[in-house]
This record gives sequence, C-alpha cells and structure tokens, in this order.
Amino acid sequence: MGLLMAAGAVVGALGCQKERGEVQDREAGKSQMHLVDALGREIVLEKTPQRLISLAPNITEILFAVGLGDKVVGVTSWDNYPPQVAKIERVGDYGNPNLEKIIWLKADLVLVAYGVPKSSIEAMEKHGLKVMALPDDSLEDVAKSMRMVVAACGDAASSFEARVAAVTGRTASLQPSEHPKVLFLISLEPIMCVGSKTFISDMIEKAGGVNLGASFGENYPNVSAEALVEKRPDMLFLAEDLGKKAKTQEGKEILRKLGLVDVPAHALADDLTQRPGPRAVEGLEEMARLLHPGVFAPLK
Repeated sequence: MGLLMAAGAVVGALGCQKERGEVQDREAGKSQMHLVDALGREIVLEKTPQRLISLAPNITEILFAVGLGDKVVGVTSWDNYPPQVAKIERVGDYGNPNLEKIIWLKADLVLVAYGVPKSSIEAMEKHGLKVMALPDDSLEDVAKSMRMVVAACGDAASSFEARVAAVTGRTASLQPSEHPKVLFLISLEPIMCVGSKTFISDMIEKAGGVNLGASFGENYPNVSAEALVEKRPDMLFLAEDLGKKAKTQEGKEILRKLGLVDVPAHALADDLTQRPGPRAVEGLEEMARLLHPGVFAPLK
C-alpha cells in the first residue's frame, strides 16, 4: 500500500510549460530523447537504455508488459511478478534503495515511483545515474508510463487503454442511482478505508461505483464505527488479507458490530488493485463485474 501513499509532486524548474509524464521530442534520425517525468523534471537520454533498474513492482510489471524484461537488471525486494523477477538482482525498495548495488549494476536508467524520496533521486544522480519518475495516480497514468518507458510500447499501451475504455464506455451510460456505494476496507483494527485522491478510488469510479471512503477523507483515512452506521455502503471491497480475516469468526464478529455483516463483501487481489501496473485493468474489470454483473457478464 506504500506505493499508493505517494508524496506530493515536486515541480521542476523548466524553461517552458510541459506536460508531465510525456515524451516531448525525439530528434529525427537520432536516439536522443527528451521527456518530462512525473516530478516535472526534464530527462534527456543520449542513447537508448540497455540496462534498466526498477524501484517499484508496478514499474517492473510495466517493463515486462512492453517487452523490456530482458533489459531489467535490478528490482526491489517487493517484486513478485512476473515469475522471471525471481532471478533478477534485488536493490532494496523504493524508499530505501541500495545505492552501492545500483551503481555496481551500471544501469543506464533507474525508473522510480512518483513518491520516491527526493533525497534518493539526488543521491543516484550525484553518481551519474539517469533517474526517471513515472506517474501512478490513475489508470491513465499506467498507459502514460507504458508510453514513457519505451517508444515501442504503443501496442501494449493501446491495448490497456482499450480495455479501460471498454469498461468506462459502459459505466458512462449508467444512471447516478445505478452506481453502488462502495467501501474499500484496508483493515478493521483500526478501521481504515480507501479515501479520495487514490489510485483505487479512481478504479472504483471507473468501474461504475461511488467511493464511499472519499467522504471520510483523502488517501487512507481511519473511520469510526459510528460513521459507518451513518453512511452504510451497498458493497464492501476488501484488501486480500482482510478478505481472509473476514471469513474467520473474529472477522465476522467485527463486521457484525459495525453493522456490515449482511453487506455483500468481496476480497480483491492486492496486486491487481493496489499496484498501478498493466494488470490493474484486470482489477478494474473484476470490480465492474462485481458492481454490475448484468452489464459486464460478457467480459468474463
């Protein structure tokens, strides 16, 4: 969940106004590429990177999805997909990267999540490493990241966007009253839910739901039992581990005390809902099927 609680943007001092997270220019006949990353910094690549380090599991998935897996020489201790990452060197995590190992691996480009500490980026750049931050606040950002990591990613990004559009094209025709109120719970002790301005909230809205957690605050707010009684959800989405706990006697008793024991509850895979990578569209489609089974049954 840490990757989803990314820090606020650090705006770079650029000479002209440029959109973050997009390729700005590629000189004809040359490999040099100019980009603006998720932190608003201009990144100039003099040559096509051959050795890549990923400092976030979602970024690793993106690299493999667009056919760059063979160039990945370093990943984080949290990476678990695809299976090939088991044989790749571990370089710490996005909040505490192993600088010595990253330098030893001689990476051409280090790809980091939007919320990586600025001090980590500065330390890597001080040693001559190229560092690029990728956006991860929404499903659109996943496709944008896919376009950023390699010029040849158009087909993969287009496929991702097409699947997202297949969902939103249907939910857009629903009446407001047809959007169920969804509470996505991360934990029960304390009660923590998914609030506004999060990747998961964006998914819920696109899947045709209303994120009830947004009324409790931004990011991942704690919620009181009284508040849940007052704002009763139509459906519960549960983080993967919480879904297992909800099946136990203890979990059922907690839900009963909260008045939620009879609310339809569905556990969702963390890797598909809390990791802003190419498989997130699978999480979106699953949410849509659960919220609107009649509308999305053909997608199954």
